[in-house]
Amino acid sequence: MTRDYDHAAAVQRVLRGITVRGDCWIWKGATNDKGYGQIKVGGRKGPVLYVHRIMANAQPGEEVIHLCDTPRCVNPAHLSLGTHLDNIADMNRKGRNVNQKKTRCPRGHEYDTFVQRARGPERKCSTCKNEQAREYRRRKRGVT
Repeated sequence: MTRDYDHAAAVQRVLRGITVRGDCWIWKGATNDKGYGQIKVGGRKGPVLYVHRIMANAQPGEEVIHLCDTPRCVNPAHLSLGTHLDNIADMNRKGRNVNQKKTRCPRGHEYDTFVQRARGPERKCSTCKNEQAREYRRRKRGVT
């Protein structure tokens, strides 16, 4: 895949905007709302890119996994390429998935069922599922 910007120049630009903190290379420039560094490349009309993707040499469709869990870190030794599922598995292994900690559905019932889906396991509340099914059958019969 060809890039519409000079990758080597972008890497040099990223390296000029870091500070070393321990083993991490911390990006000092602009970040998004989740703390990931960003730069605009290729002039005024060029794209805005994540600096960790530049440093990991990520191609479209690849995800960058931060092994150190520091969003602003651009040290290539702390960045690994993988799929979205790899990134989710890494997040779950490290206990950073906020949904992983939830034990109750939004209505307060205990999650008691796991359903295997194509994108991974999904928790279900059988109480809510049964209530929805009863409501559907009631409406289908025309009872109000």
